[in-house]
Amino acid sequence: MDDQNNTPLLALKDNVPWKDVCDEAFLANVLNFIHDAVIVCDADGKIVFLNTAYTRDLHVDCKTLLGRQIQDVAPESVILKVLRTRKPIVNQPSTILRLGVEVLASSTPIYKNGIMVGAVSIFRIMSEWKRLHSELERLTQLKNYLQQELNS
Repeated sequence: MDDQNNTPLLALKDNVPWKDVCDEAFLANVLNFIHDAVIVCDADGKIVFLNTAYTRDLHVDCKTLLGRQIQDVAPESVILKVLRTRKPIVNQPSTILRLGVEVLASSTPIYKNGIMVGAVSIFRIMSEWKRLHSELERLTQLKNYLQQELNS
C-alpha cells in the first residue's frame, strides 16, 4: 500500500506472497523492461538505480552516475523537486540542461512505513515524439491535398 493514500502499489494473485516474487532482481528486471527512462534516488538524493533505457536514451554509463547526488548531476531535475516538496509531478516538460535533451517527466515520492525513502522518475525523450508529430502533420496535409484533388 502507498502509505500516503492507502492505495495498492502492487497487485498480485492473492495466494502468491509478493515478497517471494518481488525481490531486488525481479524489480530490476521489471524496471529495465520499461521503454521509458527510469531513475530512482534515495531520500538524500543519491542515485540508486537507472534502467537500461536511461543509459541508452541519454548515452551515459550508469556506473558514472550510480551513487552520485542528483543535485550534482541534474540540479534542474523533476525528481529533485519531488524530493524537496514530497509531492508527485506528472507529465512535466523539462530539459536535461547538461545534455540539452528535452523530456516529459513524471516523478513521485516513495514511502515506506509512512517515511519518504526516496523518489522515482520516469521520462521519455521528446525528440522522437516531435519527429512522429511532424510526420503525422505532413501525412495529414498530404491526405487533405489528395482528397481535394479527387474531389475537384
